[in-house]
Amino acid sequence: MSYFYLRKTLINRPCGKLKGAVVVFRNITGRNKNKKRHEEAYKEIKILKDLLEHARDYLRDEINAIINFGEIIGENQARLHNIHLHRLKR
Repeated sequence: MSYFYLRKTLINRPCGKLKGAVVVFRNITGRNKNKKRHEEAYKEIKILKDLLEHARDYLRDEINAIINFGEIIGENQARLHNIHLHRLKR
């Protein structure tokens, strides 16, 4: 399918009567194909951006869970150590 841009200019005589017209046709098929390719590329970029953001959020949650788990284990180890020291003092 081809696309054309049409521009017309009327030419009038000094008295105001129509003398003629100039009509220019420009084939803009390539421009429309490029526009369509850009639109498709932007859609793909949007999809990839959304996937990347989802992966980032998932990994952040996993890292936070690991850090929190480590803190819990660390606290428990410190408590066990304090209990052991307390028993030794008795």
